[in-house]
Amino acid sequence: MKTDELIDSLVSEARPVNRLPSPGKLMLAFALAALLVAIAAASFRPRLDLAQEVRGASLWAETVFLLFAAFAMALAPISLSRPASRKVRYAVLASSACLVAALAVMALRAQWNMGSSLLTWTGWSLFCGSGTILFSLIPLVGGILVLRRGASVHPVRSGILLALAGGALGAIAEMWSCDINEPTHVITGHALLPGLILAGIGAWAGRRWLKW
Repeated sequence: MKTDELIDSLVSEARPVNRLPSPGKLMLAFALAALLVAIAAASFRPRLDLAQEVRGASLWAETVFLLFAAFAMALAPISLSRPASRKVRYAVLASSACLVAALAVMALRAQWNMGSSLLTWTGWSLFCGSGTILFSLIPLVGGILVLRRGASVHPVRSGILLALAGGALGAIAEMWSCDINEPTHVITGHALLPGLILAGIGAWAGRRWLKW
């Protein structure tokens, strides 16, 4: 095929593309997902010591740090869906700093109790990890639907970051309903276990639905 014929063919087959929403609108959609997570969490039993915890600063500090981490990690895949954007590195650094700060607050207010049996510790970690993942699916599914309009050059990375952003929101929801402050449970049941599973789900979802 000659060059002129190829150009004519491409022009005749060209179709208008959807206009990408602005990052502000995408973040607003993520905020709506966060609100849905909060509503879902409110429908479950709150932690028994909630009245005592809300009088202190630790629970609020953890919530704020995790919330900032969630929005920073959500900004990263949004930036990856806009090839001209260069905010990914800053978003990842900000989310990492917020996660470290949240873990530090958890460690400071932790109640170290190593007397629990391994079976009990594993059971509660699996229970809370499942709850965190279920809460995380709301922003993950919503984010995938929104980001499908983008042209992400790193679909797998975008899916992982979006899943971890949802995981941070899920950890907040679980933190307000779980009574256990023991650090090994909090780290494994609220963070490590659901984080690893969500990263796998996000990688699969990104490869499956965020392709060009």
